[in-house]
Amino acid sequence: MKLIFAPMATLSHAGMRQIIDKFGGCDEYYTEMIHATSFIHGSKFEPYYSMSCPAPQKLVWQLTDCNADKLSECAAILMEEQKPRWRVPENMQSGDKRAIGIDINMGCSAPDIFKFGSGIAWMSKPLNEVYDMLHKVRGSFKGRLSCKIRLGEDTHDKVGFSETHFYEYLDMLIESGVTQIVLHPRTRREKTSRPPRYKYIEDAALYVHKKALEKNTNISFIGNGNVASKDDYNKYCKICPDADGLMIARAAVQKPWIFSQIANTRNCELKSPLEIDLYDLAVSFIDNLRKYQPEEFYKTRAQRFFTYFCDNFSFATHIKNQILNAKTLDKTLFFLEEYFTKMPNERFV
Repeated sequence: MKLIFAPMATLSHAGMRQIIDKFGGCDEYYTEMIHATSFIHGSKFEPYYSMSCPAPQKLVWQLTDCNADKLSECAAILMEEQKPRWRVPENMQSGDKRAIGIDINMGCSAPDIFKFGSGIAWMSKPLNEVYDMLHKVRGSFKGRLSCKIRLGEDTHDKVGFSETHFYEYLDMLIESGVTQIVLHPRTRREKTSRPPRYKYIEDAALYVHKKALEKNTNISFIGNGNVASKDDYNKYCKICPDADGLMIARAAVQKPWIFSQIANTRNCELKSPLEIDLYDLAVSFIDNLRKYQPEEFYKTRAQRFFTYFCDNFSFATHIKNQILNAKTLDKTLFFLEEYFTKMPNERFV
């Protein structure tokens, strides 16, 4: 079963991927959302989104936009089938950018993304329109095309979603040439506090595999949602034995070593437990921010990382509040050092 680091806005950037890779990594890394139109026109921060380290051969570029032509052009540039209109600064070039392929974000339910016809809004558009977009993107590059989806739009009576439409949507994805589908089994309005419906991952995996067999092709089906430990992973495998993989998001930020822990369990390898210095890990993250992100991003990306990372601590709320109010990255590290001086037993995992 493949293990995948999920696309997360402000978090699945090169610096965070480096941290995960340091602990053994995973099978695939999805980037944070790249807005195709902005990328094509070379907005100031695009070079930071297009960094492919630490493992280009494991990378999947995730794109978002409401425009099929822009998505197609952006995919061709990222997959090195087309030259960009703008020049990447020498100090931002990351060597070989060759990646596994392109993912179209059809699952983000953020209001701003949905409002402009991107993310999960694609799941409410006419099927022929979505098919045409995917067909155009598929023809623009050599490599894998995947989609990350949800269960769909909530019905008006608020009792669920249309299963009929969901399976019609899967049929359309299969016909379009998509070869990997990732399902976050919640509807657009459902929050992460609601348990994910793993049943639909298993049912959809069986359905997609059957359809792929009929077409004499291979399509991977991946599940996503609420796996935060080895026990959660074992539960997921029991409920979804026909899924081809698992995507992890928030837990991989809180515990970047989680993929290695799961892999050891999965492979039945008897290894000594990892010993992790949480302060050194935080220092590495800050160093990576300075190396791989523009200064304008330091504060927001540090705040988002430590919102999850501090859940490793007994007094998480206290240290989070300090870090959220820290004026600089150095001040963030000062607060962490102070915390571990008072709570030395929490420094090592």
